[in-house]
Amino acid sequence: MLVKNYMKRDPVTVKKDDSFRYALKLIRKEGIRHLPVLDGKTLVGIVTDRDLRQAAPSPATTLEVHELNYLLERLKIEAIMTKKVITVAPMTSLRDAAKLLFAHKIGCLPVVEHEELVGIITEGDILRAYVQREESLEAAPTPELVVEDRPGAFEAVTTAAGTGPATVVSGTTVRNGERRPILIIRAPALVVAELRKRLITAGHPPIDG
Repeated sequence: MLVKNYMKRDPVTVKKDDSFRYALKLIRKEGIRHLPVLDGKTLVGIVTDRDLRQAAPSPATTLEVHELNYLLERLKIEAIMTKKVITVAPMTSLRDAAKLLFAHKIGCLPVVEHEELVGIITEGDILRAYVQREESLEAAPTPELVVEDRPGAFEAVTTAAGTGPATVVSGTTVRNGERRPILIIRAPALVVAELRKRLITAGHPPIDG
């Protein structure tokens, strides 16, 4: 699972000389919490909704409205942005990206390639990716291996499965017009390949191909 497959491409950005008021309007309009700051095509900082709230004048200010508007227009993003930005590359794994978010207590990671901003990934994007993955795994059919139930087969199957998450049930199949007893092993996809190898080594190869 790579960042490039889950990041938001062409993220909303601001320039370092944009005003506080402009950034605040942009965040509210787009419903986002993070704005990468660019100087040309180069990422030079990031500003969050929290940064903007902290930079906003106190409600108790005695400034007149026109004075307040004047000051907010003059307040530039460069003055309130975080300059030391933690970034990732498109080929970074989601796991490593999540570790960075946790370690630095941040909510997003700009995605940079060849020194240019190509996307942004947030903690919400990563959580959503893992939830979708879990849902797809739960919806997927459980893989099965089928072994002919002949002498020694059950012992070989239980030995191969060990204490792993496998279920063994008995059944029958018809081959060449003849009904034969079989053992069906149901196991997670991650362990099926190893089970197959163990059964072949034990002399009871699966008959499902």
